[in-house]
Amino acid sequence: MKNLSPEKFILLKQNPLDKSIISSSVNYTYDELRKKVLGTAKFFHKQNISAGDRVGIIGQNDIDFVINVLALWQIFAVPVLLNNRLTEIEIEEQLLLANCSSLLVQKEFYEKVKSLSIKNIKYPFIADHDN
Repeated sequence: MKNLSPEKFILLKQNPLDKSIISSSVNYTYDELRKKVLGTAKFFHKQNISAGDRVGIIGQNDIDFVINVLALWQIFAVPVLLNNRLTEIEIEEQLLLANCSSLLVQKEFYEKVKSLSIKNIKYPFIADHDN
């Protein structure tokens, strides 16, 4: 898990107390975002996602989506962003073409992909953010 080192964190050079994300639902400092991303990266590692793995993501444009992408980058995995309006057949086709090993799927879209043979990881999930 050497890739989870906070020294390798992509936003480390920012002031930890500055705001990194400001939205109608959340406000995170760079330090809070770092902890969430590292906790999510640790969760992905426990799910056997590692450097070089291609991981599909299907969800809405929200904070969880952003954290998932940053966490995949942190462990040097490759996020493959999928349009949530695709059909099940189109999603499966794109996952196969991109050679994805697993799929992160927001709970609202799980019914659309539950029959696919690829490993599905529903989100949001509880990750260890105490880093």
